[in-house]
This record gives sequence, C-alpha cells and structure tokens, in this order.
Amino acid sequence: MNTRVIILAAGKGTRMKSELPKTLHQAAGRSMAQWAVAAANAVDDRPVMVVGYGSDEVKAHLGDQVDYAIQSEQNGTGHAVMMAEEFIPDEGYVVITLGDMMLLSGESVKGLLDATVKNDWAGAVLTAVLDDATGYGRVVRDEGGNVVAIVEHRDCNEEQLKIKEMNTSVFCFKAKLLKEGLKEIGCNNAQGEYYLTDMVSILNEKGYS
Repeated sequence: MNTRVIILAAGKGTRMKSELPKTLHQAAGRSMAQWAVAAANAVDDRPVMVVGYGSDEVKAHLGDQVDYAIQSEQNGTGHAVMMAEEFIPDEGYVVITLGDMMLLSGESVKGLLDATVKNDWAGAVLTAVLDDATGYGRVVRDEGGNVVAIVEHRDCNEEQLKIKEMNTSVFCFKAKLLKEGLKEIGCNNAQGEYYLTDMVSILNEKGYS
C-alpha cells in the first residue's frame, strides 16, 4: 500500500519569540522536527516536510531524511498541502501531521492510517476532547456521529463553541480524493486562508464517509 506522510512545518512560530525556526527548537533531547519525522516513519520511511521560514536551516538540520516542499507564503494548512502535491500519489493514502507535535506517537499515526483503510473511509481526523477547547477548531458531527465539518474557533457560531471535541490537525485521506478535493478548497473565512479542514465538508458533500 502506497502511503506518504506530509509534515507541515513552514511557519515561523511567532509565539516562540525566537528567530530560530519553530521546528528546530529542542524538546527532550531532539528537535521538534526530528520528533515529527520519527512519528511519520511508522508508516513512511521518507516523509515530505513542507518548509518555509528558515527552510535552509531546516534542510541543513534534517538532510536527506525527508523530501522537501516549499511554502514561501503561509496561506493556511490547505495551501501548504497544495505545495506538496507533486509528492501525493495517484493511489494509496496520505497522512498529514504538524512539525511541532512532539507528543504525537508513531502508534497514533499508524492507528489513524489503519482505521482509515479498515473502514474504507475517504478520510479521517485524529481528535481530542478537552474541558476547554477555546482556540481550537471544533469537530461537528451529525446525529449518527459522523464527522461532517471542522469549524475554526473564530468561525464558530454559539452552538459550535460549546463543542468540546477539537481537531488535532492530524489527518489521513485517500490520495486520489485528497488531490481532487484540494482543487475545491477556498479561502472564504475569517483568516482568508486555505484550510485543510475544509476537506471534511468537501468529502461529505460528495457522499463520502
């Protein structure tokens, strides 16, 4: 089975208050980038890392452990995946993670992929339930418990803000459907960015689970 992992790591990380690219900050003896690659290696020996800010430093740090895609302008997570489209296979699956998730394990990545394949889902998202989900995208389900949309915090209505289940930004998609769906992602939202989360509603509208 052809599986690629795309690691989104193009941001500067302004909250770090540092000129060092966010993913190069150390945590428990490794850079965040190295933790991300280790998790991805559970299903892909050579993942793709989307880099932007400090790309030369990140490349020097990781070398040939990964393939690279460049996102020179940070226009959202959907846009970042678009920049890596040349690495998306025609068949198989694509897992998408973030470059700053040190606590994401290879077991979780493999578990998400295995569940997607076993259930023949078009896509899947790793979620978490928090007592306070302020700031996170909310996972919207229908009466049957199916995920029908992910709504960013600033785009939520009052009812959606009460939802405690949040998006971790770790996804798995059938590669063919991801390629098709990327063409339909728009930027009509509060940030004016291309959100990867829109893939959920795009696939639902096409009748996929």
